[in-house]
Amino acid sequence: MNAIHSTIKSRFPSDQDVVLGVSGGMDSCVLLHALYKQNIPCIVAHVNYAMRGKDSKQDAQFVEQLAKSYDFPFVLREVNGKELKSSGNFQDVARQIRYNFFQEVAGDHKADWIATAHHLDDQAETMLLKLFGGSTIKGLAGMAAIEGNHCRPLLHIPRADLLAYAKQHGLSWREDISNSSLEYDRNHLRHEILPSLRERHPRWFNGLARQSEKLLKWSAFTEEYAKQLIAKKIEIHHGQEWLNLSWIKTHEHRYILLSAWLKHYGYTAKQIESLQKMMDKSSYGAVLEGPDARLLIDHRHLVLSKNLSDITNPILIHKDGTEIDLSAQGLISLRLRDGKRMKSVYTRDVMHFDANKISWPLCLRVRKHGDYLYLPNKDGKPKKRKLGAYFNDQSTALSLREGRIVLCDAEERVAGILGQKVDARFTPKPNAPTLEIRWKV
Repeated sequence: MNAIHSTIKSRFPSDQDVVLGVSGGMDSCVLLHALYKQNIPCIVAHVNYAMRGKDSKQDAQFVEQLAKSYDFPFVLREVNGKELKSSGNFQDVARQIRYNFFQEVAGDHKADWIATAHHLDDQAETMLLKLFGGSTIKGLAGMAAIEGNHCRPLLHIPRADLLAYAKQHGLSWREDISNSSLEYDRNHLRHEILPSLRERHPRWFNGLARQSEKLLKWSAFTEEYAKQLIAKKIEIHHGQEWLNLSWIKTHEHRYILLSAWLKHYGYTAKQIESLQKMMDKSSYGAVLEGPDARLLIDHRHLVLSKNLSDITNPILIHKDGTEIDLSAQGLISLRLRDGKRMKSVYTRDVMHFDANKISWPLCLRVRKHGDYLYLPNKDGKPKKRKLGAYFNDQSTALSLREGRIVLCDAEERVAGILGQKVDARFTPKPNAPTLEIRWKV
């Protein structure tokens, strides 16, 4: 049996649907034909970036007709590639759009797999690019044959074998002239460097698949160990993850440990490298934004705040007896009390406010620039103090200031800092009615 057909048969059961990304080039046309020959049901997905005008449109039409000839569904996504190119790294952004689209199609069609036609030459290019870019072990391993539901079944097969297959079966395909442009690093490797390497070091090229597999295993082992170690060091406070700064700053494998922790939240390798530089410069107060989290460099800790949308918008409270779930930041309950059993205005998890001084409805929100509260003074007259200055007075850690929640009344007065301070204007008198707020994390 043909090696390509044998690979397809071993990878995909005939009762599982596959979303196949087809550009119209030789590689994807070979994979499409092989899947068809092995009776694997496919959904053909194509992205038109409209970078080459008429040629791009003809690519999309070609792929659509090809899908119809195999009686496979065809799904098209059109993207303004020229806008993407002007916004930054076109190839990286285009790749992300493409894979997001494939996942979307897989969800819509309840497909089991996403397949792309990457081959051994692509793997060589990827590994060399990662090497030149100073990548980690995982990067040096190149692409994985299987990542989640994404399969690259041809990753161990040289392009020359795919070309031979295409000619043997009389396949036609489209040529993308941009693939010959040396503007992109990958194309420069493909046309200027790899041919010479392959000729001079054939054992290296032929052993790439085994080398990649070994590196991936080493990387997986290292990452798992790093995750276990970092998990033991992380402390949880009010839904935040705290990591001792001096420990991670001086650890000889800090990059591996930070990667194991932060990549889960979408932080990139470049961001983690920037974080290391900021730690070395003692850039206290610096914030590193991720897709799903925010990392703060405090004087003693790295503080990761998740679920940033928990209280992005102010929460109005119209009556007592209310319970509010702030997810990672805890559960808050409000209740009116007669004040007779009040032991303290403020403890770690309970705060009391003068119920007669508060104007309803109340509002919970994240503190903002210019907020202030009144503090008790020796002369009996409360003293106005901005929250930032108050935090400085109390030597409040930067991590505790980040996203701090305040309680305001209908007159937009800050009645208190949740879990920390009651404004002097709202301090209850003995045996007077109070509003009790309990905070459970």
